[in-house]
Amino acid sequence: MGPNGLRLVFWSLVALIHIGLALPPALRERSRKRFAIGIALSFVFITGPVFIFLMSAFLLPEWKGGCRHGWLDCFIYAKLALLPLVLLAGALGASLGTIFFLMLAYNHPFAGPGAIAPAPFRQLLESRWEAR
Repeated sequence: MGPNGLRLVFWSLVALIHIGLALPPALRERSRKRFAIGIALSFVFITGPVFIFLMSAFLLPEWKGGCRHGWLDCFIYAKLALLPLVLLAGALGASLGTIFFLMLAYNHPFAGPGAIAPAPFRQLLESRWEAR
């Protein structure tokens, strides 16, 4: 796969992420306007900060005399060194958020559209008592 193929895969992945973020509210409300707003918000609040964070790596001074603010100019190195930690913290936050969402969604397993019917439990209890 050449550089054009990798570029196509990268931008396709970025587009799929934005569509995936904007699609659920649009489907819930059945609105194209909500989808367009979701796409715009995902670009502003996800792609924008990530782009600024990664592009700030090119704002490094090239020599010690170019550091007008002294040791403050070295924070960019720490920021890039902590990038894996930031990504891991984000993944942990996303997984905990998913777990809490699922805990709330399945808080009442016998009510709602995904309700569990009591018949299998009754059958299990009856067959278990009859076996003894």
